[in-house]
Amino acid sequence: MSISSILEIGKRSLLAYQSAVKTTSDNISNANNEYYRRRRVNFDQLNGGYSRLGLSITDAVRLRQRFAEYQIYTENQHLGKYQNTHRLLSQVEVLFNENSDAGLSKVMSDFFGAWNDLAKEPESDFARNLVLDKAMVLADTFERIDSGLQNIKDQIVPETRMTVDDINQKIELIHKINQQIRKQPNGELLDQRDRILDELSQQINIQIKEKDSGEVNVYSDGILLVSHDILNELEAKTVTEEGHSKIRIQLKGSGYQINPSSGALSSLVEFYNDTLPEYKEKLDALARTIARKVNELHTQGENLNGSGGINFFADDIAGMSDFRVNQAIAENPDLIASRARGGAEGDGSIAQQISDLQFAGLFKEGTAHEYYQTFLTGLGENIQEADFLADSQEMIVNQLKNQRDSVTGVSMDEEMTRMVQYQQAYEAAAKVITTVDEMMATVMQMV
Repeated sequence: MSISSILEIGKRSLLAYQSAVKTTSDNISNANNEYYRRRRVNFDQLNGGYSRLGLSITDAVRLRQRFAEYQIYTENQHLGKYQNTHRLLSQVEVLFNENSDAGLSKVMSDFFGAWNDLAKEPESDFARNLVLDKAMVLADTFERIDSGLQNIKDQIVPETRMTVDDINQKIELIHKINQQIRKQPNGELLDQRDRILDELSQQINIQIKEKDSGEVNVYSDGILLVSHDILNELEAKTVTEEGHSKIRIQLKGSGYQINPSSGALSSLVEFYNDTLPEYKEKLDALARTIARKVNELHTQGENLNGSGGINFFADDIAGMSDFRVNQAIAENPDLIASRARGGAEGDGSIAQQISDLQFAGLFKEGTAHEYYQTFLTGLGENIQEADFLADSQEMIVNQLKNQRDSVTGVSMDEEMTRMVQYQQAYEAAAKVITTVDEMMATVMQMV
């Protein structure tokens, strides 16, 4: 082998180990980067006829664990939905404030208790004013809960649109990355793509098909959102269906509806379209029933003036939002009926019957209190279920990430060991070149 061939081998070895050191350095510097995939160098032996021409290094291989990656995308969708559902339900729970005197249970008890006091002292102005005061507090409490539910519902609309805008930005980035990968694929682009897909999968249910080139097609609900040459953005529209406001997710420009089944977007749509209306209807039914039953008894009695047939609450109450005391009674508590028609002075039978409504089975669940407690129990169970599912799902995602990272993650000990090996090999290659240089100088001196 000629001296020039040895020099060429040394040069190629230097370049190969220099590249290996750089790759290892990149791995070390990205050790805490969740979305970085470890690179590995492959050394090839170059041959020239019967002679070896030294080492050659191909492009660094980006390690993958595709099964775990795609499972993470799938499980992320459920995790995003459960976490967001728990957050939204917790906001609703705060409205009821049942640990204080402002809770609806306490307010209802005080209202019926005031009627009991009036039954004991039917001619007492103080007792009548107390009944009116507690009725006003009950109306304010219903109105507060209704307004709170409506505020949450109103906030969901812009939050949904922001989520959709963020989804659109992500699929647009994937579209651009697809085009760049087709022109010149590299590991940094693929790392960026994986990060975006991971975040996107937490927002909406997606299905991914990856090509050999590294480009991906992303689908949702069977609809292609993005490929190399296709980009279908989404939009959130509010529509009215059967008198109720609904959020609809559709393809921008075409109006084709998409039904997100998981991800944070799914929880927002379901909460707005189904959960909140269901909660509101249950509480509206409670308000309507209390107003109707009290009015039925109140119109059967008479007040201190000997007149009767007056509703205690307004007669057109549809739910919490318009739950209110009859304006005439609000202006003149003397119109509150406490005794039966033709009853003698001291008769508080009507007031007692109204008070006893708190013990009557007004609903299939039982009394008004039992009905409301059933509602609160259901809400609490939904919160606990969402919390449990979110925690369980997070464990599943973490386990899958550990599986993925066992292949694609960076081990500092392993990389530092490789760094030392490559550095020593680089020094040895440099020594070869130095030795060849000295040999050539010796030969030149002999000429």
